[in-house]
Amino acid sequence: MKIRRFSGIALTLAILGTWWAIASLHVIPELFLPGPVQVVDAFRDTFPTILIHTAATLSRAWAGLILGSCLGIFVGLAMCWNQTVFALLDPLVESVRPVPAIAAIPFFILWFGTGSAGQVLLISLSCAAVLAVDVFHAVGNVSPLIIRAAQSLGATRWTVYRSIILPAIIPALAPGLRIVAALSFSIAVASEFIGAQWGLGFIIMRARRTLETQTILLGMLLIGVLARSTDLAIRSALNHITRWSESSTELLQQPREENQS
Repeated sequence: MKIRRFSGIALTLAILGTWWAIASLHVIPELFLPGPVQVVDAFRDTFPTILIHTAATLSRAWAGLILGSCLGIFVGLAMCWNQTVFALLDPLVESVRPVPAIAAIPFFILWFGTGSAGQVLLISLSCAAVLAVDVFHAVGNVSPLIIRAAQSLGATRWTVYRSIILPAIIPALAPGLRIVAALSFSIAVASEFIGAQWGLGFIIMRARRTLETQTILLGMLLIGVLARSTDLAIRSALNHITRWSESSTELLQQPREENQS
């Protein structure tokens, strides 16, 4: 763990150093790639308003992620409940999932205006469609022997779902949750491009009109920091919840001597 953390810090410092060197030597014109100094100046010039825009984007992304995750898990479990529910929900989910959320933004603006409600709803539906499929397949991979054993002992369907299915699928949902977390920020920023007065997407679009590329790059970096922080929080929470589960990846990444011992 310490080696991984040190490697990440070293790589980050190397990238920042290379970026600073390119900007200082004027290898690339400042308009095309602003340097770290220009980005810091952009943050100082937009402070404290930039914090309000950051909080707006973060709140929309988190609200949509939480609501969409809950809805996606519910829909995925409902699709496993019986064949009738599956026949009703599967065409709807598979029709919504491939459609880019950006394509639906104009309709959501017409229906809900430029407020946060429509943006959060769009994020929620997009995340739910992706996560529902992951939940359905994760339930399908649960060992039938465990379910039959519980049913033979008199467990009801609700008990099987609560005590067996849900704990068993949590490790398998980690990749899906991380994907929809990144998706929530992408859709949040895309929706702010078109219909918002607050948010990092809004300031990026405003800066684009005047070619303030340092502000555009500042917004991109802040989005990356928010998405990375959210991903780390999800990974930490899932690692705590599934601490009983052994990861094959972690086992393979260990030195050979430790595996043999």
